[in-house]
Amino acid sequence: QADGTEVVTSVLMEGERDVAGNKAVFSAQMLGDVDFGPGTTFTYTEVDDRTYFILPTGQCATFSEGVTDGDLYSVFLSEGGFMGELDGASIGNPATENVNGVDTDHYVFTETNLSSIDAAASEVNSVEGHVYVAQDGDYIVRVLMDGIGNSSLLDDNPTEAVIHYELNYFDFDVPVNITIPDNCTEVTESEYPILDDAFAINAIPGVYSYESGVDLETAVLFYETEMANDGWSTTQSLDIPNGKMMGFSKNGEDIQIAINEQGEGVQVGILSMP
Repeated sequence: QADGTEVVTSVLMEGERDVAGNKAVFSAQMLGDVDFGPGTTFTYTEVDDRTYFILPTGQCATFSEGVTDGDLYSVFLSEGGFMGELDGASIGNPATENVNGVDTDHYVFTETNLSSIDAAASEVNSVEGHVYVAQDGDYIVRVLMDGIGNSSLLDDNPTEAVIHYELNYFDFDVPVNITIPDNCTEVTESEYPILDDAFAINAIPGVYSYESGVDLETAVLFYETEMANDGWSTTQSLDIPNGKMMGFSKNGEDIQIAINEQGEGVQVGILSMP
């Protein structure tokens, strides 16, 4: 830290991927001195272009394709993870080695080999790393990296930090069974009315959103009618640019529904307020 106090933390990630089935799962656990805010563990699962997060609270959140910032398995656990691209790595010593039961070619790299287009490269002062690539198949088997650079993980003032990064792959060509987590099987269902053609569903505790191909007027009429039929009282009806904001109350529970024009249809967001 800025006052000279040494802070040590680590992140342990483990995962599996079914490339042919377009499925992946990994869990992350943060250990050490850093306060990670909402929690220290989470699990990420991707099945058929939909992602599911088991939050530190045990609750589930789900997002449709395109909402998350890319394939998080690839970001953290695929082909070197967040290390970025390498340019001009050299042959290591020894040049070949059996790693994790796989015959590999060994390469070494330094900070000079980090891609200049990688945003993280400008924060790196020095790096010594090793990459082990399968001789049969050209896939990465192990990445080792030790580096020194500036980190803003602890606060807004970047301080010098030392990192050790190790990534290992095991059990190649072994079948894996990746399924939707048990407590996420019904997370795309809503306790409130939704339009019949709902798609691009996203849900986190307290917030539910989706898209529909109907027009704004049809969507507004749907919620005015269905919420009244379900015993809800209207507390707000406000025209907003390209949309409508609606409020409802029942048995001490309040919700807000925002309907906005989007493309040829609408996007609907439902916010529940205990």
